[in-house]
Amino acid sequence: MESKSEERRLTTILSADVVGYSRLMAADESGTLAQLRAHRKELIEPKTAEYRGRVVKLMGDGSLMEFGSVVDAVLFAVEVQRAMAARNADIPEDRRITYRIGINIGDIIVVGDDIYGDGVNVAARLQSIAEPGGICISRSVYNEVRNKVEFGFNNMGEQSLKNIPEPVSTYKVWWGKEPPPPAAAETPVKTRSLKWPVVGSIVALLAIGGVASWFFLQPESAPPIEAAVLERMAFPLPEKPSVAVQPFEGSETDGGDPFLANGFVYAVTAELIRGPSLFVIGQHSSMSNRFRGSKAREMAEQLGVRYVLMGTFTRNLNDVVVDTRLIDAIDARQLWRQTEEGKIGELHRIQSKVVDVVRESLVDAAQSDGGAVGGRRLAQHGESYAKLLQGIGHFQNSTPADNERAAQLIAEAISLEPDSAIVHAWFAWNDIFGVMMEWTDEPAARMQRAFASARKAVSLDPSLSFSRWAFGAALMTAGDHPNAAAQIRAALKLSPEDPDLLAGAAKTMAFAGAAPEAVAFGKGALRHNPRPPDWYRWSVGIANYFAGNHEDAIASLERSVSKSLEARLFLIASYIRSDRGPDADLQAEEIFQADPSFHVARYMDRTVFANDDDRQSLTADLFAAGLPENVSFTCMLEPTVENCR
Repeated sequence: MESKSEERRLTTILSADVVGYSRLMAADESGTLAQLRAHRKELIEPKTAEYRGRVVKLMGDGSLMEFGSVVDAVLFAVEVQRAMAARNADIPEDRRITYRIGINIGDIIVVGDDIYGDGVNVAARLQSIAEPGGICISRSVYNEVRNKVEFGFNNMGEQSLKNIPEPVSTYKVWWGKEPPPPAAAETPVKTRSLKWPVVGSIVALLAIGGVASWFFLQPESAPPIEAAVLERMAFPLPEKPSVAVQPFEGSETDGGDPFLANGFVYAVTAELIRGPSLFVIGQHSSMSNRFRGSKAREMAEQLGVRYVLMGTFTRNLNDVVVDTRLIDAIDARQLWRQTEEGKIGELHRIQSKVVDVVRESLVDAAQSDGGAVGGRRLAQHGESYAKLLQGIGHFQNSTPADNERAAQLIAEAISLEPDSAIVHAWFAWNDIFGVMMEWTDEPAARMQRAFASARKAVSLDPSLSFSRWAFGAALMTAGDHPNAAAQIRAALKLSPEDPDLLAGAAKTMAFAGAAPEAVAFGKGALRHNPRPPDWYRWSVGIANYFAGNHEDAIASLERSVSKSLEARLFLIASYIRSDRGPDADLQAEEIFQADPSFHVARYMDRTVFANDDDRQSLTADLFAAGLPENVSFTCMLEPTVENCR
């Protein structure tokens, strides 16, 4: 059935993205959204129609478009960039909307109104390497338009783009009076210092037996490091040392589970977050595929940090080699490089060594954290910890199948080490997340299991913030708001800058009747995780709705790529509060298309509010949008109604 609705075709794909969107939204959400709407209505939409293009989808800070003619696509892009330069002329530089654009010709798969395939992926990657206000095209586009338009082109050579197997020949589009810079060679020769592999071999030899090898590279041996520019930072640098952990390049020669490397990096980042002396970017932002293999400068500027930890994770059967480098992106220098080698059962020791060295490098001895709060002494059993890391890797992949696989792996870890608080806490949180994402047909049973696991984790180690957060989330679902809030506050005392915890606290405290506090937690979460998962946006949006900040709620909820039922309901209610009835109607239609039998009571009956006024307010807004009520729920609101018990 599904194959009949799919088709393939060759087409021209254009990807556009707003430069520094997170910074703009953090500074002025309402003003930024107003500018974006104006640009789309007054410029993008008319030009799209003029050049016979089609907007496939809007993604908050960008758009994906399709053109039947490659010449039309390039003309559209140049005219938009010219017009945007003119529209920005009188706007302060720190408030300007500036686009990057990438264009590619490729084979795509069409499913409904959406498009997929390598052709789309290449366009998106070309956009990511374009200069602000610039256009980057593939060779296939260049070959079609070079003799048909009056613009200049600068050959950028072959570029290795993230998640694209083969290098892509790329060109920069030039327009205006200035001549393009000298072109790159048509077939650039890739050179490599002979000293680099020699140094790597020495390191491998020194690391035999699991002993760390420490060395500082001489300047002539190190790969060049480009300096990050403070003026290009998406956010102001924090006062304390700030660091982001890049996705490690991983390889497993035995064809084993590829999620182990991601789980290891996640655990390193989580351990760094727990200490109070560093400002650490959350895993969802730093482990984004857009940063896989990127330069430290790019990561530092986009996330607003000074230091970048990068590395490789290699596994061969039961042997593991982890090579890490800490880069000072502002001074463009490598602070240190370390190689750790050992058995898979020694991953916890290797992780602890990496974390210790980062802390020792960035924090004065007098400010030392003295070890992480909880977690460091937990899950010491080698095989148990490896299972946990694999489970975390699947959890991070965020699909129903991965959620189920994570549960299996973490359950195996529990069987190997039943007294590990961190393993029980992860088992609880994996269940909570599966229920939150509506990936289970048995939400009540999953929440019961989560509640038992979280309570067990807290009893094993009350100093582990992750355990308390999971327990607080389970208590909130059960309607015990006072104790849920108490657990969340206890967790925040232990780990005050954990972005996941802050985002979770935003939702918990919102339903607990502490909306202003919830909004503050949400803002903290977004600074530490500026490219957050969707559930952050839901939490922040819900907090703002209860706080009466309905435009801010809309700004958060609209930016979710895929909305849960709960997120859609709060978006509808926020639209109603903002007198945007037609927008509320469209969201309601989305709900009915997914489930024609939906009624408000289905959500309200399973959701407990600490403040009954909050329940009444949300209910009234949903009814105003035309969502059907339910007699059982009407009885809850009006118990005196006839036929109500």
